[in-house]
Amino acid sequence: MLKVTMLQTPRIELDGETVSLPFKRADALLYYMMVQRSATRQELIALLWEGSDEATGLKNLRNALYTLKKALGGDVLISPQKSLIEVNEDWEIESDYDLFVRRGDFSAYEGQFLQGFAVK
Repeated sequence: MLKVTMLQTPRIELDGETVSLPFKRADALLYYMMVQRSATRQELIALLWEGSDEATGLKNLRNALYTLKKALGGDVLISPQKSLIEVNEDWEIESDYDLFVRRGDFSAYEGQFLQGFAVK
C-alpha cells in the first residue's frame, strides 16, 4: 500500500517503509497528482518546469514519471491518453488529504499542507 502524507511534513511510504525520491520535482509531481487525480502533460510541465521549452519539459516529465515508477515499483501514475496523466486506480493508496477533504475525517489534519516542502 502507498501512503502519502501531506497535511504536515510530507512523507511517502510504501508498505510501511519511507520512500525517498532523488529530486523534489518527483515528490511535487506525486503530491500534485494525489490532490488533482488527473492532469494534462502541459499542465504539469507549466507547473513544475515553467521556464523550460516544450521538449525539455516533456523530457523532464518522462524522467519524473520513470523515477516514481522505479522508486515505487510500478505505475502509480498512468497515461491512458497521450496528453493525460492520471492516478492509477488499481493501486491501494491512502492519503491524509483524501481522508480530510474528500471524506471529512478531521482527525487526518495534523499540520499545514506540505509543511516545509518547497521546490526551487
